[in-house]
Amino acid sequence: VSNPLTKTGGGESEKMAFYNPTIQAPEIS
Repeated sequence: VSNPLTKTGGGESEKMAFYNPTIQAPEIS
């Protein structure tokens, strides 16, 4: 599934950081 939230190849942690801006996922940082 082509998902802009995981365009970097991230997973649930990236989605979680997207839905919860207060959470910084390692893949994003």
